[in-house]
Amino acid sequence: MDMTVSSRPPVVPPSMRHEVERLVLKHDPGFSLVLFEDFACALYAESQRARHDPRALSGLAPYWTKAQMESLQTRAPVGHPVRAVVVGGLTPEAAFEENGRICIECSFETNLHIQLDSGPSKPVEPPGALSSLLVNAGLATLPNQEPRAITQYVNETWTFNRDMKVQTRPWTGVRKLGCPNCGAPSSPGGDARCGACGQVGDGRFDWQVSVVLVNAVEEKPHSFTGTSEEVGTSWPTKFSRTVSKDLDGLLGEDSALSPGSIEARLRLIFNTMQSAWAAQDLRPLRPFVSDRQYDSFQYWIEAYKEQGLRNLMARPRLDNFRFARVGRDAHYDALTLRIWASGCDYTVEAKSGRVVGGSRTTPRRYSEYWTLIRSARARGTPRLDQNCPGCGVPLALNMAGGCEHCGAHVTSGEFDWVLSKIEQDEAYRG
Repeated sequence: MDMTVSSRPPVVPPSMRHEVERLVLKHDPGFSLVLFEDFACALYAESQRARHDPRALSGLAPYWTKAQMESLQTRAPVGHPVRAVVVGGLTPEAAFEENGRICIECSFETNLHIQLDSGPSKPVEPPGALSSLLVNAGLATLPNQEPRAITQYVNETWTFNRDMKVQTRPWTGVRKLGCPNCGAPSSPGGDARCGACGQVGDGRFDWQVSVVLVNAVEEKPHSFTGTSEEVGTSWPTKFSRTVSKDLDGLLGEDSALSPGSIEARLRLIFNTMQSAWAAQDLRPLRPFVSDRQYDSFQYWIEAYKEQGLRNLMARPRLDNFRFARVGRDAHYDALTLRIWASGCDYTVEAKSGRVVGGSRTTPRRYSEYWTLIRSARARGTPRLDQNCPGCGVPLALNMAGGCEHCGAHVTSGEFDWVLSKIEQDEAYRG
């Protein structure tokens, strides 16, 4: 199961996470990078999915400057819907103060699955030179052609800004991008002014996208049957300078928490993920992963299904792990663990079972950086059962990640550790 978005070796300076947190916390003691990244990913995905539809995109107007929103609508291929968005990497690159505002620059590495429509069905003249070029480039189709899709790898940098006086508000549950002032649902077809409170979303209440730089766009069909060499498994672990001190602080405040109990929860998540992936049924995994991570897994399962394939991992094993970073803020605790695992990774034709990639018998060893998050208010030994931490009954979740009995949003980390992010060795910056 290869979730890699880009296989390029790291060519950028070390992470600026600490500096970003330091600058924003100076003005906003309640700032949480976990919450900010969740918001940024949600806005990125919703904006990409809405960019072909001016009415739908206008519902996100409070979070965009007008010029940048208009620019997003002109992205090629213009007018074609983005059916799926996978954020493979989100990295805070810099933070600075400018004209009474705080700005955070973030780089995104993503896959966009774009549907190309078939065009008019009536007879038309043979395509001219320009039309032929567009057809050959996959940005247009000839009449009566079947609709098809393309996958783009995109690397871009977004700058978010907001007024220095804005304070982070507590948030749990499903992320909804409504009015940044009162929280009322967005109004497609409107403008940046909220119909409920009358306020304009211009960075006075929440983050707004002010600059977008598209660094690279490549059409890269997924390679489902090939075998790619692992990158970075033998590289040294990128530790935070304060990981030992921060871990001691976390364990000291919660006597029921220990490296052993964290390992047990980690292994439960790992084993559940492997079995759910093999069955192509993510329901057992739902309580243990964030909404963003669940959407990523589901995207890849559907992508394999579209090709008539199944990806399997025989004899998966979590060999080792190390604490690489411990992050703590007013809302969340976050543990980044580097894991080393192995298994026979292979792909088969769904109908025949014929192996078309990888190996049933030769194990593949790999390492990744996993980030687990839990509410800063939560305490206690991590659970190893499938009961709802809110009401205690056998867990049954709706599609929004909430318990069908009591409504508790289990996948937000409000009650226990959930897998929030998986980063490859070559993408992780510490």
